[in-house]
Amino acid sequence: MIKTIKSNGLAHPRISIIIPTLDNSNQLLEVLIALQSQTLKPSEIIISDSSASEEINFLCSSYQSNVPIVYTRCGKAYPLDRMTLKVKSLMRKTTVDINKQGRAYPYESTNFGAMHAQYSWLAFLDATTVPKKSWLMDCWEIIKSESVDMVFGSTQYKGNTRFQELLLASSFGKKPVESIPGTVIKKSCFSDTDKIIQGVRSGGDLEWRSRMKVKYNWSFPAQPLVVYSYLATNIFSAAKKVFIYQFYGALLDIQRNVKTTYLILTLLLLSLVIPRWNYIAGWDSTFFLPNVTKIYLVALVVIFFLNIIINRFLLNRLAETPFLKMLRLIILLFSIYAIFSWNRSIAFWFVESSLYVPHITKIYISLLFAASILYRGLYFPKKNGISLTYLLPLRWVMVGCIGLILDIAKTPGYIIGSFMPLFLKKR
Repeated sequence: MIKTIKSNGLAHPRISIIIPTLDNSNQLLEVLIALQSQTLKPSEIIISDSSASEEINFLCSSYQSNVPIVYTRCGKAYPLDRMTLKVKSLMRKTTVDINKQGRAYPYESTNFGAMHAQYSWLAFLDATTVPKKSWLMDCWEIIKSESVDMVFGSTQYKGNTRFQELLLASSFGKKPVESIPGTVIKKSCFSDTDKIIQGVRSGGDLEWRSRMKVKYNWSFPAQPLVVYSYLATNIFSAAKKVFIYQFYGALLDIQRNVKTTYLILTLLLLSLVIPRWNYIAGWDSTFFLPNVTKIYLVALVVIFFLNIIINRFLLNRLAETPFLKMLRLIILLFSIYAIFSWNRSIAFWFVESSLYVPHITKIYISLLFAASILYRGLYFPKKNGISLTYLLPLRWVMVGCIGLILDIAKTPGYIIGSFMPLFLKKR
């Protein structure tokens, strides 16, 4: 169903704004109000809705806008809809069209809305990202002056509560963050092959931006042009969010390259088999390898640092590759295991030995936690624009603890996401 609300006035260039929504009519109203005062008026606002109710449909019908509003329905949410659709798809051995029923993930909803755009430029928002008054005008000036095909969104995250301020300091910081919301792009650059990846709840924004940067001319504003103020309100919802993001991020990392998939899965398999190799092969077997675990760990460390040197210093790739992420995680787990086994394997539980270290595991874990809190509480926030006057004298400890909890939540998400290709049915 498509409903167009007419209004007077056109703006040049002609820009279609795409806004995906899901049961957030109050937030959408705030965005619509902000769009009315843009110094460069858009030509239409397309609402791509997959809410469970008709509230947003009613809002679009009743709101008096000076820009035409086009309401599109891309799905209808109901409890466990995505899981139900996936089960149906597996049973029927066919793919169920998410546009026909159930909720659409944000990227799917954005792609769906873009299909209905009438004009030559697209501008992306979401129902929780409020644009500044000069958003479209500033982006258009950049496009003209730099002759680029797109300007990526420059989002400033804002905390309204005490916890959100702490969460902001431990994650996004005060500097503008590159994002899909706030992006203005030439419609011809958003073809079927250039759309945002579907079927994932999060993580697709980074994959899409990386893909577009290789293919087209782009720019990123130095100043934030859109504001997001709906951060998680407690540590549990924040941890859940980063877990989900890492899960889908790992899934996308694996899907991006078949070679990466086999490399990471082989690395995980070897990490399970190597420590028990001599037990499997037999202690008296010709396949017995002395110090096999230590050799494997040293090899991983060498490969890890060689990868960093090659990627960051020779190839100038600042983003961490999926292989490096998994390698770092495995090295950490092996290091913890090595420390845990130190007194047994090295000192043979001989207390008088110079190699025996009392409470070595507790000391190592405590130092690891302290170093993580120090890094996440001081260095990381300062690098992202948080002032020391906010962090000191003791607030940095709380910031560091929140950052540490989020890092811990990321780990199982990335591991599970890396294993998922083994169980997903290929379509």
